Amino acid sequence: MGLVVSRRVGKAVERNKVRRRLQEILRQRWDELKDGRDLVLVVRKDARNAGFRQLAKAVEDVVARAGLIKGENDESGDGSLEVDGGRP
Repeated sequence: MGLVVSRRVGKAVERNKVRRRLQEILRQRWDELKDGRDLVLVVRKDARNAGFRQLAKAVEDVVARAGLIKGENDESGDGSLEVDGGRP
């Protein structure tokens, strides 16, 4: 798993807060994720203002859309998915 939290998200305190929240969200769901997959999350600056529940919901949505939850069919072949989050 990799988390990319750039300076655009905010200063070090804000970036670390977002990173710690995402790490905890993923730690809680780790056993639900398929084995043998790489997961890289690139955090957008909107995450700075998101609460824990909003981040958890976003991670849940992305992981489900990518087909990384155990027991779900893997329709994309290699399990990769680029999720833009609705950016124009």
